Amino acid sequence: MFSACKILIIEDSRDDFELYQRIIQKNFRSQIEYFSSAENALDHLTEESHFDVALIDYNLPGMNGIEFLKV
Repeated sequence: MFSACKILIIEDSRDDFELYQRIIQKNFRSQIEYFSSAENALDHLTEESHFDVALIDYNLPGMNGIEFLKV
């Protein structure tokens, strides 16, 4: 039996997030952690945070997806 996949989603559009969430939950056992901005994600994530998959919007306000990954 497979364990649930832990997924990080950083997306500033609530509609887009809800679409991704529906698709993921329909097809995978998953635990989704959602943030609406890269800065908000950085405030809550720790070095011990582990994700199997990360879906990160490139055009985020304040910090783009690539900059988030570098941090």
